[in-house]
Amino acid sequence: MTSDETAVTVPVRTSTAVARHLSTRHARGTRPRPEECIIGAMPARSLYRRILGDKLDLLPEALRSFHASTVPRRAEGIFRIERGRGLLARLIARIGGLPPNAEQVAVSLEVRPDGDRERWIRTFGNRPLASLQWEKSGLLVERLSPLTLGIELVPDATGLRYQVRKCWLGPIPVPRALAPKVATTTVGREDGWRLFVRVDLPFTGMLIKYEGDIRCHS
Repeated sequence: MTSDETAVTVPVRTSTAVARHLSTRHARGTRPRPEECIIGAMPARSLYRRILGDKLDLLPEALRSFHASTVPRRAEGIFRIERGRGLLARLIARIGGLPPNAEQVAVSLEVRPDGDRERWIRTFGNRPLASLQWEKSGLLVERLSPLTLGIELVPDATGLRYQVRKCWLGPIPVPRALAPKVATTTVGREDGWRLFVRVDLPFTGMLIKYEGDIRCHS
């Protein structure tokens, strides 16, 4: 069974519906995805598969496999981190628990599926930074308390871009002019990806940026 697959015991009526779904795909000449080819089990789809559908397959193999997986998974790498230099930016970064400046810091990533959500636990050196991701209205929603972001995923053959479309501070919608500007890009590598992240705040400029190579655990 591949990393895209998981088996769940389901009632006979549900299993029959799954079989009918796969038969229909076969009749149309459409090859079932690997995560659907589980005899007698409900096809499980990852969070990113539910959002992107077939567009997930545009990604380079290591990225596609990581985001298509429905089981806990890990990755690690080395990042360069730079905080903003302004007084207010430094204060916000400190209060928000963001990692400090570093030319090279070990980074680990653990993703834990939690029902129809995923918990992303990043550790910069010995400093954890956790968030919760789920799907709503075709967007990836990520809560990194106290902020929640609604993100459009844009995949292509080189990697994945994350474009922020909505922002909330707690339950309160934040106007776009006042929302943080978050630029995130992942570029596929043979055994992982390279990550670029930059966060800017209105009136204060850059809050933080970091980049580095991530390697998936086999």
